[in-house]
Amino acid sequence: MGKTFGRYELLERIGVGGMAEVWKSRVAGVGGFEKILVLKKVLPAFVENKTFVEMLLAEARLCAVLQHANIVQTYENGEIDGQYYIAMEYVKGYDLFKILSRVTQLKRKIPAELCLYIAAEVAKGLDYAHTAKDHQGRPLNIIHRDVSPSNILISETGEVKVMDFGVARATMDGTTNENRSRAGVLKGKLGYMSPEQVTGQPFDLRSDIFSLGIILYESMTLKRLFLGRTDLETLVNIRDAKIEHKFHKHSYIEESVRAVLRRALARESKDRYASALDFQDDITSLLFEQKTAVTNRSLAKYLDEIFSEEIPEVDADNALPEQKTPPARKVDENGPSLTFSPTELRQHQAEIRRVRKLQKTAKTAEVDTEVEVSSDKPDTAVERHSVKAAGADSATRKKEKRLVSSSAVMAKDTSPGILHRPKVASDAFKSTAPNPRQSQSIAAVSRRELRASTGPQMSSGARRSSSMNSENHSRLVEYRVRVHDREILGPFSRQALESMIESHTVSPRASVSVSDGPYVPLSEIPELASAMAKVQSSRANPDAFGDVSRVELPRLTYQLFSQRFTGCLELSQSTVLKSIYFRKGRPVYITSNQSGEMLGAFLVSQGVIGQSDVELAVATSNRGGGRLGDVIVAMNLIKPYQLYQVLEKQIRARFVDIFGWESGEWRMYKDSVPPVNIVPLDLDPISAMVEGVRTKMSLSILESYFADRSGIAYSKQSQSKISIEALRLQAREAKALGLLMSSDTLQQAKTEKCRSRQQQLSVLQVMLLLIQTDLFSYPK
Repeated sequence: MGKTFGRYELLERIGVGGMAEVWKSRVAGVGGFEKILVLKKVLPAFVENKTFVEMLLAEARLCAVLQHANIVQTYENGEIDGQYYIAMEYVKGYDLFKILSRVTQLKRKIPAELCLYIAAEVAKGLDYAHTAKDHQGRPLNIIHRDVSPSNILISETGEVKVMDFGVARATMDGTTNENRSRAGVLKGKLGYMSPEQVTGQPFDLRSDIFSLGIILYESMTLKRLFLGRTDLETLVNIRDAKIEHKFHKHSYIEESVRAVLRRALARESKDRYASALDFQDDITSLLFEQKTAVTNRSLAKYLDEIFSEEIPEVDADNALPEQKTPPARKVDENGPSLTFSPTELRQHQAEIRRVRKLQKTAKTAEVDTEVEVSSDKPDTAVERHSVKAAGADSATRKKEKRLVSSSAVMAKDTSPGILHRPKVASDAFKSTAPNPRQSQSIAAVSRRELRASTGPQMSSGARRSSSMNSENHSRLVEYRVRVHDREILGPFSRQALESMIESHTVSPRASVSVSDGPYVPLSEIPELASAMAKVQSSRANPDAFGDVSRVELPRLTYQLFSQRFTGCLELSQSTVLKSIYFRKGRPVYITSNQSGEMLGAFLVSQGVIGQSDVELAVATSNRGGGRLGDVIVAMNLIKPYQLYQVLEKQIRARFVDIFGWESGEWRMYKDSVPPVNIVPLDLDPISAMVEGVRTKMSLSILESYFADRSGIAYSKQSQSKISIEALRLQAREAKALGLLMSSDTLQQAKTEKCRSRQQQLSVLQVMLLLIQTDLFSYPK
């Protein structure tokens, strides 16, 4: 006899998550009545967590109104001895993830008609949830948000049921549950999200349809559709939603099925099925046209067949064999693994502990720099008759934002998303010139102790010689780059500096110090000659060049966009160097040697993590060879989707910044490609251009630019490659546009109709945008 929980007998624990556990249970009644069911109850350690308890109760309230054959039923909720619980239907069978794992291990395929049948049954359950109403007849507007194989149960009799509405978004009691739908909070499993989910856009029930489309594809191919080698690559793969090349690899998928998948997996939600019922109708029609009859008995027979023979349990990591790199942890409720393999992750965690120990001994430390590192244990145990514990996704480590008095501002950079495991660190510390009024930083102390821990120190000359003859010695050499008189970037390893040179993050005209030696021109350092030669050969003859003019940059941006330019636009101003890589007119990657725009400093400036956390991550990255973004994610300081969102902001900030340049030069290199180890982002150059004009163009600059044309009549043009709507004007700017549309000259709009200098500024800013994008023109 099992242990008791109130009136329930707990028979077997079949799942455990971050904050809840799931038990197979029995409840007895009079006259020999008994029923097997599932209890999900809050773990004792989290009974005081009001947020999670509210999530559990909200799930129970929501599921109580969902009574459908394709949805796992909820019977009741309650509290026993301070522990909240939900009593749910027990489904004797398997989750779809278990089934996919099983057939992969058996090296078999699931018949296409069964894959379609499962998807159709899931669509029935989702459509019921999407259109459900509360007890007063008001629409609930439910979106599941976590449609994935582990949330689809298939009974031994072939019944298909959707489960786990723990992160579902709905309208209960006429109000939106804001607690579980906050902006910027990603819910569900990464590999099964929709483009609008991963990019932080508004989404509706069609997001669930996209997720179901992924499941249908993966069930038929036993290959992961969007899983990348890092979480960040997975996000970008989902964002782009490119599937045609996948069909070429699986020619056995019939065209009629491809048509269904194309519609379900359309990148734009408006191009998908309008409802899950439409999705189910298309599948049903397809099966009818093929004269294929599929029932729950067909599915039950197949399950009995594949599970009748006992074989070794498969590792969840390898359930679908398209995952090509060893994961850092088991595939859990939060989705795919991180960049690092288990060995690499252990090495990084060991390095984190070692650096912490050094930092704790630093006498100048003003705050405690301890950071707990996750043990990366799987959130859920998936077993044969399993119902997983929901809510693990909501378990978020609370981090204290800490401040340190420091003369060293971390400015370590990273490529936006690493596709392959990086072998070098291309990121940096930034240190300013000494300031006697500032205390010495933890990072400065750590660097001295880290250098001391590597063994006897050598002279600069000896180190330089050693770096050319021994890879081990080369790792001891430190390079620093002087951007200008009071800004120093570094230290870097030789490999990291070479990578920065080749990616044009460091200007060939920069000065470099080798192991605290004097600063000399980059060209005078022999061991960097090879990297310098590559840069000089690749950037010897630009396809076009010119001077940077603040008011002409909108014209240049518009031309590159309208001509669908692919290549690199390199901009320089004094010691500042930026390279903007375009693909079909849209920036996908930007390098910058401005310390404030590097990832470490940017994370701190955005308030994402504290400076001491960045310093710890930088020190770990320098020693372990990982890139800063990956290390920060591995340390659980931020989630992968948060890193993606920060990188989107970072590339936009780097682009907008150039609109504040008073002078400089630009050079254009057609067909120049960005570094291979990055995941390309996708910046809208038109909206970024508008932001640049809005935030960087002053009234005096614009008045000077339009001085000789303010009295000349202008006209609206129809030859522009963009529409006025593409500018995405704000309310004040839209009003300025109205003034310009109702005026004949700029002088009339500016002086006769504007009541303030702010209005005049808006009119001139909008006019600049209209002229430079060929929406308006002056007579030639």
